[in-house]
Amino acid sequence: MHLFFGTRGIKQDVDNFIRDLQAQYFPLKVKNKDGSERVVHVQGILRPFQMWEYVFPKEYEQVVVNTICHKPNPVHKKLSKFMPMLRKVLGAKKALDVEEKGAKILTSRNINIDILTIGKKDDKTKEIKEGDVDCHPFRVGDSFEAV
Repeated sequence: MHLFFGTRGIKQDVDNFIRDLQAQYFPLKVKNKDGSERVVHVQGILRPFQMWEYVFPKEYEQVVVNTICHKPNPVHKKLSKFMPMLRKVLGAKKALDVEEKGAKILTSRNINIDILTIGKKDDKTKEIKEGDVDCHPFRVGDSFEAV
């Protein structure tokens, strides 16, 4: 049996949930060659197919795109027909193109990872006045930048 699901939440909480799933063993009856049965314990197999949201200041958009996004590979052609629908569900629009020459990047640790770019979404902004109770510049959920 296969169950496909997505996660969204605070990274360490997602990591703890995933670690707990990886630790699960299930008793399974199997038949021996002589026809008798025995119970073995099999571990659940977790295969990541993850969707991420990365929140960062707008002025670093091109650097972040250069770091995260890849040129499309053949698998992406099959998936690309779903991107407009997925962007609509997420309230996102198409991301910037990757700069080819002289691109600044934050890390090169994405070399052995297949990354499919979905899209981007601008932050909601809110003017914070002195005395506001909730004046932290980043909020969980619909984050915003302080203006």
